[in-house]
Amino acid sequence: MSVINDMLRDLEVRRAGELGDQQLQREIRALPAQRRPSPWRWGLPLLVLLGGGAIALVWWQAFPGGRPVGTMAAAPAPAVSPPPVVMPAPAAAPPSLPDPAPLAAVDALRIAHLLENPPAEPAVAAPPPSAPPARSARDAVPSAAPPVRPEAAPPRPKAAEVPPVAPGSIEKTAVQGSARERAEAEFRRAQSLLAAGQNSAAYDALQAALRHDPAHVGPRQALLRLLLEGRRIDEAMTALQEGLDLHPAQIGWAMSLARLLVERNDLAGAEKVLVRSQHLALGNAEYAGFHGHVLNRLGRYRDAAERYGAASRLAPAEGRWWFGLGQALDGEGKAGEAREAYRRALASGNLNADLAALAEARLH
Repeated sequence: MSVINDMLRDLEVRRAGELGDQQLQREIRALPAQRRPSPWRWGLPLLVLLGGGAIALVWWQAFPGGRPVGTMAAAPAPAVSPPPVVMPAPAAAPPSLPDPAPLAAVDALRIAHLLENPPAEPAVAAPPPSAPPARSARDAVPSAAPPVRPEAAPPRPKAAEVPPVAPGSIEKTAVQGSARERAEAEFRRAQSLLAAGQNSAAYDALQAALRHDPAHVGPRQALLRLLLEGRRIDEAMTALQEGLDLHPAQIGWAMSLARLLVERNDLAGAEKVLVRSQHLALGNAEYAGFHGHVLNRLGRYRDAAERYGAASRLAPAEGRWWFGLGQALDGEGKAGEAREAYRRALASGNLNADLAALAEARLH
């Protein structure tokens, strides 16, 4: 029985194998033909993308929109490698791909927009002077020369101040500034030299001051004093005349020049000088009295009486003008008025001994 049972089991196993083989044969199907990927599947989008970029680059070069042509070179399109081919599953259909044309057009428009309107670059802090400045893509083409910063003007040198010269020393200092400033500097130097007793050097400095500014009163006054003390009369008279031509109102200079002319017995010249500045000395009793003295010596008694009268009215306590008025009235033949003028001269109490003796003699 065991042998029969073994044979029956073998037959069942064999039959089951044959049935499996038949079922397997029925389940075996032919695979569909393998589809090769079309060359246009990836080539067409690549061509459209490259063509759109080229068109955008040509358009940007033709219409740069204020940007120098060639300041930015179009970046070459990256090489696109096709993805590996994946065998689809037997039961699944291959996935559908979107139309490549719209994608390529969008990419081309995006590239053109970036070329015409590049993104704003962030502000970069200026590098230190030792490091060269960073350059962006826009600086690829050199532009016009950079603006030159104006340099600060050097400070204007101040006029040199002349320090006082110590007694016994002479110092020459370069003087700058206006004519009046140079004259002032020479004048100060002359004063220091005069204080040191160096009259010759002071004379040169005063002359230099007047060459810079002839109208400067201070140096001329100091020069006149120096000349008169040295009895250099001709030079003093020239300096006085030049000063009066520039400053007619300097009545002191007019009186000094007139006195020098009187000393030289040039009474007409002296009276001419006094008349020239008379309208500027209407309130000066000394000027009027001295003018009366010159006129009295010229024998012009009436004019002299008028000038002495003006002086006595301006300074009624001055005996000299009353004495001079008495002399002028005597010259006109007005003895009674002359005696009254002499009495008033003696009453002033300030006549010197000689004039007082003459006044008393006229009264007797």
